[in-house]
Amino acid sequence: MAIVFSALLGRIVWTGDSIPAGFNVNPGEAYPELVAAAFPMLGSHNIAVNGAYIDNESQGAAADALFDSTKRFNICAVAFGANDGLQGSAATFNANLAAFVAARVTRGFLPMVMTMLPCGSYDSVAFRAAINLNSRNDRNYSRGLTDLGDIQTTMGAEAAKNDGSLYGDTVHPTAAGHALLAAIVKPLVTRLLC
Repeated sequence: MAIVFSALLGRIVWTGDSIPAGFNVNPGEAYPELVAAAFPMLGSHNIAVNGAYIDNESQGAAADALFDSTKRFNICAVAFGANDGLQGSAATFNANLAAFVAARVTRGFLPMVMTMLPCGSYDSVAFRAAINLNSRNDRNYSRGLTDLGDIQTTMGAEAAKNDGSLYGDTVHPTAAGHALLAAIVKPLVTRLLC
């Protein structure tokens, strides 16, 4: 008797700014693509946009349009922050992030929220702290938060942003940096699939 497999178990929709969009790296080198390659049972749609802000609902609408109720898992990866850090406060960003995540949860997505990395031009530490605090108070984040900027990691150390082998311009990871980020995100995807 032949076993019939479903085409795909689910999908990940990647939302965010230039970092998940893969600015300054070659196709296939950005961490969303590296993570997708590790989970072939999930379709992957990267709709992150260079220069995006969390309060731009166009990515939310685009993500919602990609939700597929026939799949067992629909994950919405959320990775904004660098542009928001240049324009506003951590509190405003955090409120906008909570609204963005809540809207995706209402649609049926499992949220996968990633905090921002160290950045040369704003206080990414305050933004990360706000997101981490929010995650303790909001059930929408309960399983799907990972701190990409954790100072205990190679990519999160404040000095890392000045390491040209990891960051090409103190903001955007190099291919080597994206490989390290993929290693942080893969266990989170596994946790969400359990």
